[in-house]
Amino acid sequence: MFVRGRRHIAVITVTLIFLLLVNLGYVNASKIEFQVNQEGVDAACSLTLYQNFTTLTFRQLEATPAEEEEVRSSLESSLKTCNKDIRVSNIRLGAQFDETSFRLDLRFRVNYVYEKSGKLTVVKLPWKVFNLSKPVKVAGVEVNRVGEEYIKPTFSIYSNPAYARIQNGTRHVEPNTALNVIGNLTMLDFRASSITISNWNRSFSIEDMTTSWTTLSEPRLNMTLTYTSENITKTFYGKLRYATVLSVPFLAYAEGDAIYYQPAESKDELLMLGITAGLIISTISLAVLAIRRRSIKRK
Repeated sequence: MFVRGRRHIAVITVTLIFLLLVNLGYVNASKIEFQVNQEGVDAACSLTLYQNFTTLTFRQLEATPAEEEEVRSSLESSLKTCNKDIRVSNIRLGAQFDETSFRLDLRFRVNYVYEKSGKLTVVKLPWKVFNLSKPVKVAGVEVNRVGEEYIKPTFSIYSNPAYARIQNGTRHVEPNTALNVIGNLTMLDFRASSITISNWNRSFSIEDMTTSWTTLSEPRLNMTLTYTSENITKTFYGKLRYATVLSVPFLAYAEGDAIYYQPAESKDELLMLGITAGLIISTISLAVLAIRRRSIKRK
């Protein structure tokens, strides 16, 4: 049962949804998923940089155990700045190159994120905004500092201000500024997703009994370089953006970056919660429709 509008979940999914990005005009989607379970929060990040500054040969890479342990240790240290009790485990790391894209896949589990507030369970997610700026290797290949490793060399050659026009989004930027942005671009920097969950767009699906929050961050990179001289014209681009969806398979609410819920004790209770929510939504919709009709008749 819902007590004063506060009753909710046991599994959370944070995911970057492709269709959301299409609707927002940004088809090339990176994805982040977080799923809360009894053991902790399972995270899955599939991050893609689209670029044509350098041509990459198709490769699929898997990290060695030593490389995964190094990332696990660095990630845990970063997340501990939000909660000293956090532990990171079950890490998996891989990457894939092709001619115009670079994808980094990272999976891990975050433990010790639950608290209690009366009868409610609380999951706090301020650590969703983490940043790893150090080099990260997969099979000996750099996969995090992609700006410095793959974009900056070509960018430096064609960034002469006499011939180059550089834009980041709709803004014109000077070569030195652009080189600084490029040189510091990393894949594992989620600070652009710093908006608190309670300010994301929230919805509830009666069909699968799921509360969802969605947000689209500002682009990490949306840069175009056009180089024009007497004998040549070249256009280069680099694009990287994250969108996030937080899904909870119960009725739930957020305060800041904390999710509050009371797990249903049975499927029947969960069904009743969904039916109740559906009736409330239907009643409100009918009331709004009735008010509109009355307004039209008065006119």
